[in-house]
Amino acid sequence: MLSRLLQGVLLLHALAMLAEIKLYIDQWQLTLTRDVEFYLQLILISHLLLTTITSMLLPLLLFIHREQQLVMQADRDELTQLPNRRHFLRESSAFMAKNTGSLPVIIMMLDLDHFKSINDTFGHAVGDAALKHVARILEIELRKSDFIGRMGGEEFAIVMPDTTEDEARTIAERLRQKVELQARVVEGNQVNLTISIGATHSSKHNSSDVQVLLKRADDALFEAKRRGRNQIIFNYTPNNSKSVV
Repeated sequence: MLSRLLQGVLLLHALAMLAEIKLYIDQWQLTLTRDVEFYLQLILISHLLLTTITSMLLPLLLFIHREQQLVMQADRDELTQLPNRRHFLRESSAFMAKNTGSLPVIIMMLDLDHFKSINDTFGHAVGDAALKHVARILEIELRKSDFIGRMGGEEFAIVMPDTTEDEARTIAERLRQKVELQARVVEGNQVNLTISIGATHSSKHNSSDVQVLLKRADDALFEAKRRGRNQIIFNYTPNNSKSVV
């Protein structure tokens, strides 16, 4: 709104200048009448007024733009430019609170397989490139209604509103295949990148269920990695298990 207001002020300023130029051309080599002098004074006042408004709006607009950039930086993961953990949890909780029990939802946890080995073998620059590559695939393949976040390290989380388990399985398999096919080579290195996905489905939920559902999806992810990685596990209920790297 402020940007449009500033554009309108600048347009009025330009129109006032054109009107002033026209008056001078029309009165070229003629004695100025009182009416013309009045209009010129009116134009001068409009110049002063519009300049004052512009000088007030421009710093305010720049301040708001800078504030928006800072908010975006605080909410975004610096490497992948996806929402960071804090922003993802906040938005997911807000969605759950707004749609309490009214929409089925899928929660996915996604992890890059053997990521530590990639970092150790090819270096952290290649590892960072692999993370960015997966992030781009997620942005392209997932729907605009889905929430994506980098939870830290090589883990990503996804909330898929109004999605059945069958639909989610199809999407998850497409993601797995895309990564396997498109990320075999990263930065010229044969990394043969794959991902594991754990997911859970909920038809009744509230804002406090986000962490519970993420834990279920994480348990399913653990089982996918335990079974050999590069696969998808849904709605797994674990027994006592230990972490797999």
